[in-house]
Amino acid sequence: MKKMTLLPRLLSLALAAILVLGGCSSAGGTKNTPAPTPEATPAPTAAPEDAAPNFYKYNTYLDTLDYLYDNLGYLNSYFGVVAFQEEFAVLDGGEYGDMQMSVGMATGDVLGRMDECLELAEEEPSYPDMDAAMKTLIPLAKSNEEALLAVASYARSGDWREDGLSKAAELHAALLPTVEPFMDALEAASEQLDILDKSFQDGELARMQENDEMIAYYTSILLSETEEFYELATAEENVVDGQVIVQNMDEFSAAAAKVQETGALLLEALEDKGQRGKTAKLDYMNEDDLKFQYYKSYTVHVNGIVSYVSEALSHAGNGEDILGSLEFVEMNYSDLVSDYNDYIVG
Repeated sequence: MKKMTLLPRLLSLALAAILVLGGCSSAGGTKNTPAPTPEATPAPTAAPEDAAPNFYKYNTYLDTLDYLYDNLGYLNSYFGVVAFQEEFAVLDGGEYGDMQMSVGMATGDVLGRMDECLELAEEEPSYPDMDAAMKTLIPLAKSNEEALLAVASYARSGDWREDGLSKAAELHAALLPTVEPFMDALEAASEQLDILDKSFQDGELARMQENDEMIAYYTSILLSETEEFYELATAEENVVDGQVIVQNMDEFSAAAAKVQETGALLLEALEDKGQRGKTAKLDYMNEDDLKFQYYKSYTVHVNGIVSYVSEALSHAGNGEDILGSLEFVEMNYSDLVSDYNDYIVG
């Protein structure tokens, strides 16, 4: 079964705007002002009609992109302390040791996984645009990863206190040229994965319905509708001075209603023992069963999406900022994606 993809995290979107669109920081080591993220409009690429979806290949690509999106947090930490410019400079009020960089810690053989992606890109079934995007991304991602590992090791060692940051400038010079090419390639690969995901979606939904797997079916629809709601809410015309103020309430209300209705149907399916029996890990015997905790986690995150979408709708109706509500929508969405991949796909 195919794993679910994640919405890009708010942090990832903000960093993409700063680094990819914002260019260099201004003189004097001041921070960048994030620019709006443009909408991507790539041409769809259909999966080969005579080839069954290779979900191992898809899932490996997905896991790798998720890890690389996590790495944007490390870049954000670094450029929250160091100016995004050729000359190494610590930002006003910053300290090199303030960086929280755990990259390379307890991540497994990530570089090996990247090499596996290159091998899978040559295997059947062929997805030409996705495979090409991964072949472009992986060498750039490895260069960025290796540069980040060097920075993280140096920052953790505390040697920067002894050498007056002399090596920091050298590491900065190695890291900086890797950032924008990596970011551009990551964005392109993410767009292609989204296209591939959509090419699988109709077939997967039809299979779920045919097999009466309604928890998986309604979860897939709920996640898709949550994405639509989130993207509609954060449309450029709604984002003003760091706030999200909805301009088109009719469209926004309709999107919220779809999430609420599907969420109710999913919660109903989760109450059905027969339906839980068609999942990998939700078919609990009693409340002492570990699977009951998985079930509770699943229902909490479904309720969380519905609750915070409803809260956003209420705030929007009063002309209020909904950014706080959207952050909790995104958090529960991400958690439900993880629950689905762990407890439904298994």
